[in-house]
Amino acid sequence: MDSITRKNRLAGWTHNPCVAMMRVDMDGEVYFGQIPGSVADMSRFRCDSCDYVYDEAEGDSREGFPAGTGWADVPDDWACPDCGVREKIDFLPA
Repeated sequence: MDSITRKNRLAGWTHNPCVAMMRVDMDGEVYFGQIPGSVADMSRFRCDSCDYVYDEAEGDSREGFPAGTGWADVPDDWACPDCGVREKIDFLPA
């Protein structure tokens, strides 16, 4: 589970072990769900040739992509770092 950052705490998000996240607004309305922009919103993409997985939450430091680098921010001509035969367009959602 993602830790609650100060920014999210100020926005009213709190952790509740029974649900993923909940937020209470100024009028007392309660909202349930994930923190926007949290690791839970990150995706993974798999090379169809060698099964290398690019995880947006982890990034790939050896390729120069820090943790949190979104798939849209990876260059279109980037090839799989493990097999080198597939390009970004050939990766599948994992």
